[in-house]
Amino acid sequence: MEFSSQGITLSVSTTEDGTYRPMYGFFSVPDLGKDDEGVDVTNFAHRTTKKISSGVKDYDNLIFDAYINIKEASESETTQILESYKYLRQAQDTGTKLWHKLTYPDGGTHTWKGSPRAWRLASNIKEALKFRYSTTVESDMTETYGSLSAQSTQSAQSSSTGTETTGTETGGGDNSGEGAGG
Repeated sequence: MEFSSQGITLSVSTTEDGTYRPMYGFFSVPDLGKDDEGVDVTNFAHRTTKKISSGVKDYDNLIFDAYINIKEASESETTQILESYKYLRQAQDTGTKLWHKLTYPDGGTHTWKGSPRAWRLASNIKEALKFRYSTTVESDMTETYGSLSAQSTQSAQSSSTGTETTGTETGGGDNSGEGAGG
């Protein structure tokens, strides 16, 4: 079964070990894996093979997109989304660097420190208002790995059949192996 991206959350904190505040309205997440930039260390003794040593990772800016308002959202959801945008803008305006934690539905995480930038995006008729959030990566990017049991729990909770699942199941749905990534 493929893992769903539904349920990914971005949270921020002013300290690495502090309380992380969830950000709301995000619907796109950037790639977080990067290859090291190789450093050519080939010398005359390496007659036929180029030698490359690991260099530094360059994440560029990580860019997330979010809705500012969602027509079907409750008043409290709309408030949470607007408060998320305001919080990120205030951090940007005051030069506050934030710790970021991106949590996946399987329980895996990426954590890093970076400088925030948030701005409203242009919009057209029939489009929801959106904003873009960009952050640098100014620390090591740490990753923790999720587990199938976390996905099983998510699948069991979202199952509409009302049947109980065990920790070894991966949830219902089409098991044909077709679909995204299948």
